[in-house]
Amino acid sequence: MISNQRYVLTHVMGITAVLVLLAWAIGQSGLDLRVAHLTYDDVTLTFTGRRSYLLALLADWLLVALPLLAGAAALAVGLGSFIRPDLKAWRGISIAVLAVILAGPLAAMALKHLTALPRPHMLQIFGGRLALPVRFFAGNGQPSGGALPSSHAAFGYTLLSLYFAGLAAGRRALMRWGLVAGIALGASLSVLRIVQGAHFLSQTVWSAAMIWLLASMIFWPLMARHPAGSGGFEQAAATGVSGGQENTA
Repeated sequence: MISNQRYVLTHVMGITAVLVLLAWAIGQSGLDLRVAHLTYDDVTLTFTGRRSYLLALLADWLLVALPLLAGAAALAVGLGSFIRPDLKAWRGISIAVLAVILAGPLAAMALKHLTALPRPHMLQIFGGRLALPVRFFAGNGQPSGGALPSSHAAFGYTLLSLYFAGLAAGRRALMRWGLVAGIALGASLSVLRIVQGAHFLSQTVWSAAMIWLLASMIFWPLMARHPAGSGGFEQAAATGVSGGQENTA
């Protein structure tokens, strides 16, 4: 069982703070440039995956289709809850999952115009034309980099919404698989975009922090209503089933 107060301290604040500090530390330590240099070819003066059709196909179509499938499933469950009483308890959870999957990439696309760090291939040290920015945020003479956070990585990390769905429903298997799926897809898209020279490592970690915070906030009302392990969700599901049976009789 996790109380509302504990949820806020650990999920909304704690884990978000850890991810933010990790992303900030990576950017400040110079690890961004060292990782980028590993995927940059000094002979051809381009990133190894920059012109790969297969990597582009994976990053832009195949892998990003997985969150879309999860969103479609959540939409189906949400609509089905108006027909099947046994799905009524899942209505709020399915709406929350869909909200994370839709809002996550949109938030990333909006926020990237407020930060200054551009894509690696746009920098002079990697054959581009831009100098490395001295400020984190755009403004005051510092133009927007249009790359932090990474939209691709954010889209992959939206599968973390399945972890929160499992937490809200008290389903440990869904929590476990949602966590694995979200980390695996988000990290995979992050690696692909780094190899393509499209993002720095810190930019993808910022995506993870943003999606985690967004998901934890969206699911917060559900956690407050039915704290995980309290039996509230099970009671709501049982009420829906029994109510449907009574209506059928």
